[in-house]
Amino acid sequence: MPLVAGPETHNAPELANGSGHISPGIKAMIEEHILPKLDGDFLEYFAKLQTRLGAPAVSNTPIELVRANPVAYQSSCALDTSGFPGVRDSASTLNVNPASVSIGGVSAGAHICLVLQHMARDNDIPLRLCMASVTPASDALSYTYYTESPFPSFHEFHRGPVLPWERIKYFGRLCMPPERLAELRAMWPDWWFSPLRAPNWTSLCDTFVRTAEVDPLRDEGEAYAMKLAAGGNRVTMKRYLGCPHTFMYIDAMQRKHEYDMDAVAALKAAHGL
Repeated sequence: MPLVAGPETHNAPELANGSGHISPGIKAMIEEHILPKLDGDFLEYFAKLQTRLGAPAVSNTPIELVRANPVAYQSSCALDTSGFPGVRDSASTLNVNPASVSIGGVSAGAHICLVLQHMARDNDIPLRLCMASVTPASDALSYTYYTESPFPSFHEFHRGPVLPWERIKYFGRLCMPPERLAELRAMWPDWWFSPLRAPNWTSLCDTFVRTAEVDPLRDEGEAYAMKLAAGGNRVTMKRYLGCPHTFMYIDAMQRKHEYDMDAVAALKAAHGL
């Protein structure tokens, strides 16, 4: 089994049980995130990413658009919220190939991307690549206590840096208030809360799952990658050693720059650039 590893990184296996067809073309990258807005630093970051990729189109969708109107995220509207139609319908204006689209996200945004990956397949929307970083894949936001998680990393790092259990619990109360949880569970498919419970694991797009070693979400993200492989899909999994949940935003960390270059290489390969 081939390995995907840089200097001092975890030797995570490349799980390639499927075959992906790569065609050339200008790509569009849809990124989901949890920020209220993109400030100057993030705009500069995406501008640099575009330059490294050869000036592709990058569309950013804040998650609060979904949070503000959860009903809109219930059925086919989820695809509207994600930005798919905006990119597809404005392809000529944006100068992009609507058949050459990737999606990506970090943390909660990655969770959305996992859901969209399945929905895109179900709606015959072709994707080149799904890049999910430090992704949740369970319904941990609804836990009463961290011990409900079946994943060792969730227990090991419940008092860890950046994303301790108390912060996860805060986000859970914000996104899924206990008094509305029953209503939300009746509104949404069960696997939207936990992509690991998705009913169909076949014919999904190529996926690049990246995890951080010192992150409570590490093991569930890697479990999602393993389920993709078991379903016959092509997936690359990489764990960044010594890194907390938000390392990709910490410019002083060497791993952040490695993470950026890994993203550039993966997108270039996926889109034939």
